[in-house]
Amino acid sequence: MRVVDPEPEGDPLSREAAYGEEAARRRLLIPPLILAIPMIAAFLALAWTQGGMGEWAVSGPRLAEGRYHLIVTHMFAHAGLMHIGFNLVALFALAPAVTERLGPLTLRSAAAFFALFFGCGIAGMALWLALNPASEIPMLGASGAIFGLLGFLMRQPDPHGKPISLASPAMARAFAEWIKLHLPLVALFAIPLLLGSDFFGLAWEAHLGGFVAGLLLCGPIRAWAGNRPAPMPLD
Repeated sequence: MRVVDPEPEGDPLSREAAYGEEAARRRLLIPPLILAIPMIAAFLALAWTQGGMGEWAVSGPRLAEGRYHLIVTHMFAHAGLMHIGFNLVALFALAPAVTERLGPLTLRSAAAFFALFFGCGIAGMALWLALNPASEIPMLGASGAIFGLLGFLMRQPDPHGKPISLASPAMARAFAEWIKLHLPLVALFAIPLLLGSDFFGLAWEAHLGGFVAGLLLCGPIRAWAGNRPAPMPLD
């Protein structure tokens, strides 16, 4: 009877691949961390000062005064703990998946990610301003940019595939499948809507504008990143 030596407990090659895969997953957290750190720092520094973070909020009259820096700063400002908490949870849930779809993390793919984030945030602001041009109540928060990340993922549910055509049954199926797989995140987005936009001061126009921008920018942003799919996981 032939005796077969048992396999060694650990294959060095397998251990190295597992370590590399874990390190790659950790690198996906770098882009949202770069955004979250100034958001948290600004909130802690300004939230309880006179005027609070409202000074970073954007509105038509404020832009007419030449305060163009508000186009960016409003995305880092939040009205309270619940507001920044919702946005940070959503950011860390969505951003790694978007980064994965842009390929290995490099300066080029990171630049593409930030272009997507800020582009969607500006698109959300633009729609809000278009529908509320003379509002004396300014708008603030990263929700428009974060909904843009959601739109991007709806358009490209498969990290190794190509963007889905907007006018196709596959888009509807991808939307339904994404909802099923991410019910906790959907609930997180739904809570402010269920409690009422007046309760949260919800700028639905910014959410919608950011989401649509994410859908439309998916192809160009992937092209900027190099159209490189994420590395396939090793067995």
